[in-house]
Amino acid sequence: MKKNTRKTRTLALTLALCLALVCFAPAALVCASTDLEPLAPLVYENIYYFSDYDCASNFYNQVLLNIQGVNSVHFEQIEFEGLNTLQNMYSLGVFNSVEDSLVIMELRSMSQENYALLEDVFDVLKTNGCKIMFLNGVEEVKMLPMWQSDFYSTDDNRFLESADIHVNLDIFSVFIDTIFEMYEDDAGMDSVTILLDGSFLWNELSYYGFPGYINGWGDRYYENYSYAGDTFDYHILRYIRYYMQGAGGYNSLLDFMNYMQIKIFCYAGNDTYMNLLTGEIYCTDGWDSYEFYEAAANEFVFAIGTSFKGKDYLDEWLNSLVEYMEMTEWDFPVYFYNGSDLTIDNAPSEFYEIHGTNYFEFNILPDIIRALACDADMSVYDNWAGRCFVTHKPIYAGEGGWLNMYMRFLPVLPI
Repeated sequence: MKKNTRKTRTLALTLALCLALVCFAPAALVCASTDLEPLAPLVYENIYYFSDYDCASNFYNQVLLNIQGVNSVHFEQIEFEGLNTLQNMYSLGVFNSVEDSLVIMELRSMSQENYALLEDVFDVLKTNGCKIMFLNGVEEVKMLPMWQSDFYSTDDNRFLESADIHVNLDIFSVFIDTIFEMYEDDAGMDSVTILLDGSFLWNELSYYGFPGYINGWGDRYYENYSYAGDTFDYHILRYIRYYMQGAGGYNSLLDFMNYMQIKIFCYAGNDTYMNLLTGEIYCTDGWDSYEFYEAAANEFVFAIGTSFKGKDYLDEWLNSLVEYMEMTEWDFPVYFYNGSDLTIDNAPSEFYEIHGTNYFEFNILPDIIRALACDADMSVYDNWAGRCFVTHKPIYAGEGGWLNMYMRFLPVLPI
């Protein structure tokens, strides 16, 4: 079996370490002071914080209430149903009374019906002399219809032109895009095996009816308009569909994947994996493990996991994976999205870890908020492509880093 060398990368430092290595001079210099000087006065002393995030109260209590110079902080939790939905807030005129203030609008879950509504909300706030920070949990590329290839060919994201800064917190989409780009060959993919942990599928594997579920991607996509199904659909099969369209001549994802030798296995618990292209179950422990080795063998092999299922699940998956590697003397890269900042007790030799945005939110974002409240030049924070004049993503260049500093447009055209 060949070593994974299609694209060589230096072993990743975690995002937290990258943050420690990067100089945050813009955050420290804008609207800041030395120990001998008082903090610059705020131009916008009142902060309004609207958020759909279930942990928003922590940010309100630990960050916003502690920003020096703020006169008042008003917090509203946005609900998905009931009186406190974003639509009801707008209809009831909640935003009409917000004037000459700094408004932080946070939506971790974006949907198409929010786009026009946000344009209306932001128009009211700008008319009332407010500064707007938009905290977004979805990568802007992923907000747009899948056939888009730039930020300006649709009205969906036009509301971002009214924001003074768009802070995008979606690291996971860039994580996946970076991995796939590593193993692409001339904008396609072949001879690749992907081993997923179970977090990419929201339900039990038996729920999906593999392998038929693979070919149903198109139907699920059109039913949901902008993307299909769950994490597996949204972040894995979308790439395969893009490669299939680029190759041409295929009407079935299964046929394309089988021809191109693209294999996907998902961890099913208890040292077993399901081949999602056949529905077969393989054991990675004991005498039967050689069958999994033969089934998964390919020119390039890598695994992807996340912290979404918690510490106990992570330990089970990694321990099973490491034991199998040691038993078979088969080493391959493991890419791990540690959005929950879990402790890793048993990492394989080639382990590429990326953290989420917790550190950024509580240690760096407060300085950006204060800079905006000071009416400072926010262009120093513009480090990411997007429709807003200033788009900031908490991914920073650091020595030894491997995560891309961009997110690609890979349009999937309607049939």
